Amino acid sequence: MWRFGLLLLTLLGSAGCSDREVVQSDWWLASAPTDATLEIVTYLGSSSCTSFDRVDVQEKDDEVAIRAFVSLQTTGDCTADDTFQPSPVTLSAPLGRGLLTGCVAPGSGNRAHDLTHDASVDCRTRVRPDDAGEEFSG
Repeated sequence: MWRFGLLLLTLLGSAGCSDREVVQSDWWLASAPTDATLEIVTYLGSSSCTSFDRVDVQEKDDEVAIRAFVSLQTTGDCTADDTFQPSPVTLSAPLGRGLLTGCVAPGSGNRAHDLTHDASVDCRTRVRPDDAGEEFSG
């Protein structure tokens, strides 16, 4: 289902003459989940060429899957800075013991987009409160 949605987004984005493209981006937790609100941080990238688009949440009994999206400028020059967007997510119920998936948060020495989105990673272990590329806690 996600692949179909991503394919549809890609096709819709390329149908016009836009110089922007919506793509999935990295996200991580700013703090450990404690209730139905998750404090996530979405990686944007260049402040001059990238903007926050949305966060998609899919809740199941045993798993919550989150995907963050950004809008990228596809033409012209961009600044070489890294920017982040706090993106709080409110679930229909507390996370409990269910798996939290969809995150990527690069550790020290890695930049965002260097790692793949691994559905087997429990994102509760990807807590990085500083937004600056330091090691994960947890």
